[in-house]
Amino acid sequence: MTTQESIRLPYPFPQTAFDTPRLSLREYRHSDAYALHAIFSDPGVMNYWSTPPHTSTDQTKVWLRRTLDSSNNGTTDFIITLRGTNIAIGKVGLWRLLPDPSTLGSDPNTLCPTLSSPEAGELGFMLGQEYTRYGYMSEALGVLLPYYFERLGLVRVIADVDPRNLPARSLLVKVGFEEKGYRKETFVVGGRLVDSVDYVLERHVWQL
Repeated sequence: MTTQESIRLPYPFPQTAFDTPRLSLREYRHSDAYALHAIFSDPGVMNYWSTPPHTSTDQTKVWLRRTLDSSNNGTTDFIITLRGTNIAIGKVGLWRLLPDPSTLGSDPNTLCPTLSSPEAGELGFMLGQEYTRYGYMSEALGVLLPYYFERLGLVRVIADVDPRNLPARSLLVKVGFEEKGYRKETFVVGGRLVDSVDYVLERHVWQL
């Protein structure tokens, strides 16, 4: 793989969309609320998320409104649908951009809306349970990682994973991430302290 310096997009990034053989990746919409609630209210999906399962559609709508207002909506963070449908089956993308490529395990409230050139981003992803084990997330990341590194010019993508979430850890290693650290008691979810494993994918490693 090679970077394409001449086509890097300026920040703030414009909205875009992607099609893969089986998926479409697009911006979040108000109409996604009920499909997203089915995912966010599922204890099996949310077992390793940073918050407990949503208990009402209104709770999901609040989350969705924040996402719709974010500059990352449809620029670095995307809804996943099956091609030919318009129903959200999950989400994938960089939910925050970071000013410093060395950022790892930093304050989750650190965003960079005023930066002219963010250098890193933190990856988050989820799928409805019935859509797991089909390789959909690998397929989505197969188009997003080139976009992040080549078009947006980011130098690093990081991910923070619950160490018990073996499928997510396996996925990250499969697409090239390296485990870089283990942090104790980083989140309180449902009254329970959970740890984090930090994963990193550097652009120069991805290019190899």
